[in-house]
Amino acid sequence: MRRAFFVLAALLALLYSGLSPQVFAAALILAFGVRLAYVLLRRRARRPLLSGWIFVIALGLLLTAAAGSHGRHMRRANAAAVRQRVVANGSEARLVGHGRRAASA
Repeated sequence: MRRAFFVLAALLALLYSGLSPQVFAAALILAFGVRLAYVLLRRRARRPLLSGWIFVIALGLLLTAAAGSHGRHMRRANAAAVRQRVVANGSEARLVGHGRRAASA
């Protein structure tokens, strides 16, 4: 049962990374670092360094990163605003019409 859970986490992490080997590898490297810190902190428990939990941690990192990003549509809209010279660069572009309502509305 535990192996099936780890395989599912690995497949979901691969799919959630957009099938990009670079993103998936980066998530696995960060997850390995987290697992290494855990194993070093729990020295007495003699936990194995390589385990399926690395895939679960990688999936969590990918989900957290995706939740914090603007998303593909926002990046495309920012790029279009820069091309049309509405803003100087993409970091100045802001989403209009969402969030809090204007005081006059």
